[in-house]
Amino acid sequence: MYSKDMLIGIFLSHAGYYLIIEKRDLYKLGYSSKLKIRIGGKEEFLQAVCRSLLQHGVDSVIYPSVSHLEITSFGSICKVMELLPDVPDSKDKLKLFRELVRMFKNKEHLTLEGLEMLMEIKGVI
Repeated sequence: MYSKDMLIGIFLSHAGYYLIIEKRDLYKLGYSSKLKIRIGGKEEFLQAVCRSLLQHGVDSVIYPSVSHLEITSFGSICKVMELLPDVPDSKDKLKLFRELVRMFKNKEHLTLEGLEMLMEIKGVI
């Protein structure tokens, strides 16, 4: 298993941060939005990361067929953000992802203005 500092290093160097927007006619604004964190690697590595995350109350799922681990629960994503110091990551996506997490916490993504901001970030508008 990995220490907290090692997990921080893994998230800063290996993690991908994603915003998913899907058309959903049943939703008030016609769209749903979700956040996801993904880490790729060999199964042994991903299992060790998964076990280490559980020590911090973070739920994750390993997909061995595509060699990655995903964190999709918003509560778990918030816990990961609390673990990570406010430093830049290797792909420079963490700062934007922190802003997205803040928007979701404040439920701004459920407003028309928030949806427009998400679509702008995603490059849809």
